[in-house]
Amino acid sequence: MDVRDQRIDSDQIDDLRLAGGSQPGPGEGFSPLEVVQDGRLLRVRVAEFVDLPEAHLWQSRRPESFLVTQLRDGIRAVGDSGLAHELAAGRLTPRPRTIRSVPRLSPVQCEAFTSCLTPGVRLVWGPPGTGKTHVLSEAINALAEAGKRVLLVSATNIAVDNALAGVLRQRSQAPGDLVRVGTPQLAEIASDPLVSLTHLVRDRLAEVDRRREELSRQLVALREDGDRLAAEEEALAGFDPQADARARALIAATDRIPGLAAQAHTAAGQRDACRQALRQSEVVLFGAQAALAQTDDSRAALASIAELQRQVAEAQQAADRVAVQALTANDEAVRLEGAVRELRAGSRLARWRNRHTIARMEAAARDQREVAGRAERTAQERRGLLARFRGDTADQVATLRTRVVFTAAQIDRRLTAVEDARRARATAAQQAAEADACHQDLHETLVAAEAGPQASESDRAAVRHADEADLPGRYQRMLRLREQVAASAPRRVSLEQEYAKAQEEFDRLRRNAERTVISEAKVVATTLARMRLSKVVLDGPYDVVLVDEVGAATVPEVLLAVSRAGTTAVLLGDFLQLGAVIPNGLDRSEDPAVQRWLRRDVFAVCGNTSAADARANPGCTTLAVQHRFGPDVMKLANAIAYDGQLEPGPGVRAHASDDPEIVLVDTDGADDVGLVRATSRTAGWWPVGALLARALADFHHNDGESVGVVTPYRHQAEATLEAFRDQESEHGTPTEVGTAHRFQGREFDVVVFDLVEDHTDRRWMAQARADRPGFPRDGFRLFTVAITRVKSRL
Repeated sequence: MDVRDQRIDSDQIDDLRLAGGSQPGPGEGFSPLEVVQDGRLLRVRVAEFVDLPEAHLWQSRRPESFLVTQLRDGIRAVGDSGLAHELAAGRLTPRPRTIRSVPRLSPVQCEAFTSCLTPGVRLVWGPPGTGKTHVLSEAINALAEAGKRVLLVSATNIAVDNALAGVLRQRSQAPGDLVRVGTPQLAEIASDPLVSLTHLVRDRLAEVDRRREELSRQLVALREDGDRLAAEEEALAGFDPQADARARALIAATDRIPGLAAQAHTAAGQRDACRQALRQSEVVLFGAQAALAQTDDSRAALASIAELQRQVAEAQQAADRVAVQALTANDEAVRLEGAVRELRAGSRLARWRNRHTIARMEAAARDQREVAGRAERTAQERRGLLARFRGDTADQVATLRTRVVFTAAQIDRRLTAVEDARRARATAAQQAAEADACHQDLHETLVAAEAGPQASESDRAAVRHADEADLPGRYQRMLRLREQVAASAPRRVSLEQEYAKAQEEFDRLRRNAERTVISEAKVVATTLARMRLSKVVLDGPYDVVLVDEVGAATVPEVLLAVSRAGTTAVLLGDFLQLGAVIPNGLDRSEDPAVQRWLRRDVFAVCGNTSAADARANPGCTTLAVQHRFGPDVMKLANAIAYDGQLEPGPGVRAHASDDPEIVLVDTDGADDVGLVRATSRTAGWWPVGALLARALADFHHNDGESVGVVTPYRHQAEATLEAFRDQESEHGTPTEVGTAHRFQGREFDVVVFDLVEDHTDRRWMAQARADRPGFPRDGFRLFTVAITRVKSRL
């Protein structure tokens, strides 16, 4: 997010929530997983499953009095703290008697370095580019190696990051020895796992983070289903499945007519063929029946002959049965007579005992003889009759045979031919009926199709387009996907609730882990505001407290930081740069307490209001050799603010004659765009400033140079920012634009300083003079900040 026109409170970044267009209530919205402030860009990483139709980033701001209340409560709890007491009284510890030599530092920088390692409370006055950050980096590294616990604080995030960056370049500390509390503005600090509190804490929360990531993965999968459904619905926005089905039905019915006509024609031919086959089968059947009729007399004679032969056979069988009966009876009589003889051949006693049996058997033998006699007589009679019947039958058969013209085989063949003809005729009749019904159905279907609605060319074009885009298939997939998404909606709600619980647990454990990491760190780096918001940071304890950019901080918040120091406190800054921002209503107060504690900075509390005062104070080390900008800008800064105190470092070189260090742009010939539009008695904006700033920034960006555009008035900063946003690529690095208050502690290759001054009136910048009541220092400080941000060209 581009926050160049936003007043983002970096110390309240933890209170950010991603939500819709309405401000989220407690527990609503999504907490960012990570937030990095990179210059005026705010980089926010949120859970991948978050899917808001119109996402807004909300910051729940604390009341304006919150930080003041925290400061008041913190100071009340200080008690009688030695170093803070000495600082409040303006009593500084004299410079160290023995100065430690550091290879990369100048003698006066070595003095400032030694002050950081020596008990007492001291000041270091260092204008821009004089190496304060370098001294801090060396001192922090040395203190950490010596086992000292250090608190590094500043009024601005960028100052804290710059000092830490110098320490990290030496890479002599273990992970967690240095901890950056708060939101870094340098990406290298935010992403460094050795110093970033976010990274250090995350390593300790691997399990709950893994669970949170697993829930997020499942939610992402559900969101992807929703995304696919939305994409399919968007692609199918103009597709009407009912209309498509109707068009396809019309096309199918229309395209079917030629085929139906061909089928009906073929069916008519098949019907006629079947009728012809039926007629032929009837002719064959008639012929077969006629041929069979020719055998009627022969069949009748043969039937009579067969009947006579049957009767002769039956008569023969009857005679044979009687003869068999006679033989059987005679055989039984012989058997019985033989048995009687055997019984009589025995002894007298045996004959006597078997007398009854012999009598029965003799009687039975007589009976069988009688039966055999009768049967023999009957058989003899029947043989006579049979002989006469045979003779008569033979005559009849002979007469009948004269009528037989066809043999039995010939008759059988003609009978078979008739049966075959009948079956063929039945089959032909069935096929003819089926062919006729088929032709009738096809004919009726064809007539109905020709009489119905026909497909138009627009119908065909619509169907072709639908097929080319696979719209029917996508529609079916969309329906299945819609059912799937609807079915998974309760699960998504459940997973989101689980994720919220996991996030709450993560945040709770993170706070615990943050306390542990901070309490175990050798060096804790944060802002003065963040220090009093974090109890574990404020509680310390610390051996050494280092305050950078102390001139931009109020005396009470500096006193609170110094009260945390056990042995040493060193305050570094520049009282000729912009001071602290005073709460509304107090900046013009005549109250003595306000005048003493808020309208003055720490340097003034200790009696340093000029360069000469700083040099004369034994508790203040003065860094006067600058290494940032060239001699022309240095000369301008000396003339405006530093009374000639700044000296060039060994690397400072004058620019060539065709490469000026300071370029003045006169807008007198710019006509209407060069006229200032007043927004108050002393402020305003003009179009030419925005146009020129954008053109100059483009020119220098093309050479790979960083550019900052500084202007004294908020309205001009807003107009210039809009001019830049009209042409900036979202993938490029945005040009920094703002008033001088936003640039303190920053540096750029090129600074475009838009004074917003025309020939019609003298506004605030032109009126800022040391001898003018109401403008003793503010205008000069703003001017000083603007010109000392530059490294190459102003």
